[in-house]
Amino acid sequence: MAQLVSRNLEVNVVGDFDEGELEDTILKLLGTLPERSVDWSEWVDHSIEFVRGSLQQNNTKFLLADSDERACAYIIGPAPYRWQDISASGGEAASSSGSDGLGGFMDFLGDAPKERQEHPLFMSVSLSLMAEIINSRLFTTVRDSLGLTYDVSFELQLLDRMKKSWYSVSVTSTPAKIDDALDASLHVLRELTSRRVSQQELDRARRTLLARHETDLKDNSYLIGLLTHLQCGTVPRKDIRCLRELTSVYSAATVADIYEAYNRLGLSDQEIYTCTGVSGESLGEEEAGRQKQLEAAAAIAMASRNGNLFEALRIALENGGGKK
Repeated sequence: MAQLVSRNLEVNVVGDFDEGELEDTILKLLGTLPERSVDWSEWVDHSIEFVRGSLQQNNTKFLLADSDERACAYIIGPAPYRWQDISASGGEAASSSGSDGLGGFMDFLGDAPKERQEHPLFMSVSLSLMAEIINSRLFTTVRDSLGLTYDVSFELQLLDRMKKSWYSVSVTSTPAKIDDALDASLHVLRELTSRRVSQQELDRARRTLLARHETDLKDNSYLIGLLTHLQCGTVPRKDIRCLRELTSVYSAATVADIYEAYNRLGLSDQEIYTCTGVSGESLGEEEAGRQKQLEAAAAIAMASRNGNLFEALRIALENGGGKK
């Protein structure tokens, strides 16, 4: 209770309850909190910073000895803030031509009505529709067409108060196919610039998300998620319109809106992170052999530097000719 501050407390309740009983309970549990002053300058939201290393550091692979041969891979990159207001920029991301020579077509897509872009749900809805379309493409391409994976999915971590978010792609496969599955998934992510989102894909994604919304309305936890931060000043763009006009924003979304979200993803080699994990019975032996070879090479080099050529030759012969 020491963490609660009465002047900055948001309470959302969903379920079957008696209003009078609820008010009495809230008064007893929360209304009796002692009022105390807080220096709000010390309470700041920390920003997310993506730490960059070399390409090798940002693309790692782990091997694990195990009784079963399995493999999985992840792709992670930056994504835009779900409450981002792009109306002032006039949709600059969608009108950027890049290097694909499609500037005129992208300029046409960028002519989305400013009124729609000004809506607080614009970016959040655009990201959700984009994610549904990417998921559909990943499944039909990487699994159905190429047969490289058991399962593949694209997810967005959409945070209310953090000004940055991130996306992730997870793909499972066999050790022999996991590298191809990872490459194919990354290709699908990037090909939205060359294989444009069609109206049919958008309509299918819209129907899926609206149907899911209608079903989830029966879930109390989903309703709590919709209500959270409506009364909170730290998320100023989330207001009552985000409840009343959710379905209408989905219905009004266009292909241009998808690219307003997509072109704000970090998809270059310098922006993404990949990680692959592979397990199997033979991997332990392979890794042990590789480590032994590295140790032998280091011992040979040390003996050579010390002028002990006979010792270097002996180590090399004992380790199969000192292969590196």
